Amino acid sequence: MKPGHWEPRLWTSADGRQSSEIEVYVPALVGNQRIASADPLGEAETERALHSLRGLPTLQPLAAILLRSEGIASSRIEGEGASTRRVFEAEYSPDDVSDRQAGRIVNAIQVMSDVIASAGQGVNPQDFDRWHVLLFRGTPATFEPGAVRTKQNWIGAKTDTPVGADFIPAPPELLGEAIDDLARFVDRVDLAPLTQAAIAHAQFETIHPYPDGNGRIGRALVYRSWAYRGISSAIVPPISRILVENREAYIGGLTAYRDGDVDRWLSFFFSIIQSAASYTLSLGASIEALTEGWFERLAGTHEDALARRVVAELSAHPIVSASDVAERHEVTDRGARAALDDLAQRGILTFRSLRKARRGRPTKVYEATELFELLDLPPQDLA
Repeated sequence: MKPGHWEPRLWTSADGRQSSEIEVYVPALVGNQRIASADPLGEAETERALHSLRGLPTLQPLAAILLRSEGIASSRIEGEGASTRRVFEAEYSPDDVSDRQAGRIVNAIQVMSDVIASAGQGVNPQDFDRWHVLLFRGTPATFEPGAVRTKQNWIGAKTDTPVGADFIPAPPELLGEAIDDLARFVDRVDLAPLTQAAIAHAQFETIHPYPDGNGRIGRALVYRSWAYRGISSAIVPPISRILVENREAYIGGLTAYRDGDVDRWLSFFFSIIQSAASYTLSLGASIEALTEGWFERLAGTHEDALARRVVAELSAHPIVSASDVAERHEVTDRGARAALDDLAQRGILTFRSLRKARRGRPTKVYEATELFELLDLPPQDLA
């Protein structure tokens, strides 16, 4: 693969008080390049790991949790940290929760949902803009969401000068062509799908078209590429859950890509996918064991008891209210509350107020706290 190159440019601050020569990275166009992994056997093994997740009955109920796990971890890579409980609460009741950071992570999850739902259409530059708008919905910003940057940006160093930065992407006048080219690349069907996804992600990060949010959109692009090529189904292994534990190696891999060592980047990317697939299986087994433990605590109850039906769907609905249960199972609010109180007495659910509730009397719900704690565990603790 032909790599990009560095070019000297004169940078001047907006107020005209600073001026320096900098080295910007001009990415090579990839739309028509022939690209292949130096390790086709490793790529085939990685693809098998992804395919192994399909059709497993224990994973089917976890599709929503896995997608949320990816959104949460992708945000954590960018410094947007919030517990799984906070994020689920902000998503469950946005009108009752005032948690700006968790709300931004919910936006990232919604980007992932859009990425998967519209995958059959391929990708175009307008998709990038739409995801960027969604990512920053309801968030105060110093830039216009959905608009490609018109100023030079950089990664690392000081906020007021790119001198000494870790990476300085292409200047604004090159972005239009680079983005159009990337969209054409993602729509190709003549490349090995995993190599294509890896290059698409690295290329987007290298172009860095927006003032902020590039990492989260770039990682979402991996799933768009997979879904478009038919590699992934509803089960999406959360690669960011692995990347957040290997951030330095991740940055090193992207740096290698820009330096022309594409094989090093691909090797790293394949290893991350395999680890994410293993994590998905471990998480599925752990949630299955947790659910079995919950059912053991229900010993003595009728097999068709409402409490058992609620437990069976806790992985999909870990926060519930009496009205939720009443509507889903067509029972009275009184009957639903009795079942939820029973689960709380058995330690399966916790009756508590939503964190960071807005002013006024806080809303109370029933939560599967043990599930949230499990989802917050590092991948290595599930092995």
